[in-house]
Amino acid sequence: MLMSMPKIRATRIEPGDNETGVCAGISNSARGVAVFHVTDEATGTVEWILVANNLPGTTFAAHIHRGQPGVAGPVVQPLTFPAGNENGVIGTGAFTNAALLAAIRADPGNYYVNVHTTPNCPGGVIRGQFGDHGP
Repeated sequence: MLMSMPKIRATRIEPGDNETGVCAGISNSARGVAVFHVTDEATGTVEWILVANNLPGTTFAAHIHRGQPGVAGPVVQPLTFPAGNENGVIGTGAFTNAALLAAIRADPGNYYVNVHTTPNCPGGVIRGQFGDHGP
C-alpha cells in the first residue's frame, strides 16, 4: 500500500551545488520553491507553481527528473511555462500523470525538480529533491 501524499507538497530548490552540472563563470545565489497540489487523485492531476529569485540568466525550462541526490536523471515530466522570468513566479501549470504521482509517493527521494537558464546554466541552475519538504 502506498503512503498517502499530502494534497500540497512544497519542495526547496537550492543553488547549483545541488546540481550535477556546472554553471559556467557565475556565482550562483539562486533559491526557489516548487509547490505541487494534487487536485484529482484518480487521474493524477497536479497543479504546480515555481517561485525563485537570483536566477542567473533567462529561464527556459523546468522538469521533474528521476534521480537520487547528486545524480543527473532522465526527465519524467516537463513543467512547461513561458521562458524569461528570473525572479518571483517563474512558472505555473498543471499535468496529469497518475503513474508518476504513484512513483513519487512510493519513493520521493528518487525524484527532483530543476530549473534551467541560459546562457550559463543550461543543465540546471537550481534543484530540489522531493524528499525536501520546504524551507
